[in-house]
Amino acid sequence: MPVFSFTNAEFLKNEINTPHPDYLEKIIAGLRETYQLTPVEIMTYLKDKEGILERPITKDLKKLINDTLSE
Repeated sequence: MPVFSFTNAEFLKNEINTPHPDYLEKIIAGLRETYQLTPVEIMTYLKDKEGILERPITKDLKKLINDTLSE
C-alpha cells in the first residue's frame, strides 16, 4: 500500500464522501450568518457540490436547510 502525506496532490482525489448532516448544519448556519443567504440560495449553492450532487442526501437537503435555519 502506498503512503501519501495529506499534502499530496493525489490524496483522496477520488474519494469524495457525502458530508454528514451535522457538518452540513454548520455549513448552512455559517452561510446564513456570514452571507445572509436565503434557504433557496443555500439550496442552490449546495445542491451541485461534489459529495451532494446525485447522492441520497440531496432528497433531504431542503428539509435539513429549513430545520437548521428555524432553530
